[in-house]
Amino acid sequence: MTVPPKTATPSTAASPAAVATHLPLSATLEADVMTIAGCSVAELVDRFGSPLQIVDVTDIDARAHGYLEALAALDRPARAVFATKAFPIIAVVARLGRLGIGADVTTAGELALARRAKIAPDRILYHGNARSEDELREAAEQGVGLVVIDGPQDVDHLDAVATRPVDVLVRITPGIAPATHESMATAHHGQKFGVTIAEAPAVFRAIDAAPSLRLRGIHVHVGSQITALEPFVDAITRVGALGSFEVLDAGGGLGVPQHPAMAAPATAHYIHALDDAMRTAGFDPATELIVEPGRSLVARAVVTVYRVRTVKTSAGRTFVAVDGGTSDDVEAVSGLRAASPFALTSGVTSPVTLVGLHCDSGDVLARDVAFGVVAPGSLVVMPGTGAYTFSLANNYNCATRPSVVAVEAGEARVLVRRETVDELFARQVIDPGSD
Repeated sequence: MTVPPKTATPSTAASPAAVATHLPLSATLEADVMTIAGCSVAELVDRFGSPLQIVDVTDIDARAHGYLEALAALDRPARAVFATKAFPIIAVVARLGRLGIGADVTTAGELALARRAKIAPDRILYHGNARSEDELREAAEQGVGLVVIDGPQDVDHLDAVATRPVDVLVRITPGIAPATHESMATAHHGQKFGVTIAEAPAVFRAIDAAPSLRLRGIHVHVGSQITALEPFVDAITRVGALGSFEVLDAGGGLGVPQHPAMAAPATAHYIHALDDAMRTAGFDPATELIVEPGRSLVARAVVTVYRVRTVKTSAGRTFVAVDGGTSDDVEAVSGLRAASPFALTSGVTSPVTLVGLHCDSGDVLARDVAFGVVAPGSLVVMPGTGAYTFSLANNYNCATRPSVVAVEAGEARVLVRRETVDELFARQVIDPGSD
């Protein structure tokens, strides 16, 4: 594997203690002034409005190089494909593609995203548990590199529409329940993905009998936001019982630190643990390793910045309400991510509850966080929002979705412009007889 030259160097300027864990690598914070990639956060909000997602693209570059270098150091073929669901922005997928990272997609929309980002079809991996006939046909026609078979019906459906040979993997459920949120665990028995180790041989035989399909290997994905190496190693050990293949896709799921006290494995340790597990499990040294990083590539590269709208104390609790919430950060509101917001203010700190603007008592971004003196107009920074916040953004209470801005070398450019009210209603068909 050829590793491109580095294009990102982490900042050595003064920065908060958490910069090594849950803020972008170029972030600096002095008193109540924060910069990212040399851009003032306050000035960016004045220019682009709020809520605002700010992306340190060289942070993504640095983490991508971490994967590329670790994979290149292995004595086996190895590559990475970006889990596009984590941050489905064309410019980001294209940037990763130029560095040498392919795309992992699960729908026709994500396939279109990868193609618009100029990812070559043979560097795209397509999986999912409920793809339509049209989606499978499109994958075959476009020459997608690998299609993951999720169950026996996928064999029949893909073979029926394929007009050319299609290389496939079979998704295996190894029966592992890692320590993560229930909705992020995908390898235990009783969830919707894949087939068990016992069921897999029958699927292999069906693929061998399908004229248009070629079995290349197996796919296993333990889950997401996993901060221990044991579940990944255990999964590979278990699927090794099925024999050696040309390809082992070990999925993604490597967790990221979400606050200064939280630890997660380094990328190189993760990759080498996968390789060691493959050797121990009996996989041939020529078996290609594929990994699907998502959260670990983009989560820490992005912050969301809000403006405070109101501050009130009621029943002994201080509520700080900002101009976002459920509509732009479902993970924080639902508890899928340990949120660590901070205010760009000084003064004596006191515990507050950070809430959104939505008509829902569950619209709480964080509880009991220490803020300095805040008032309407103060800025609040939510770090670690690069994974899934953009994907899950919605129009609850008819809120419009925020802008996404990339910063690099003191310059800012819009990757996704702010949604307008007209766009919010553009798909609605008004019946003239209903008013």
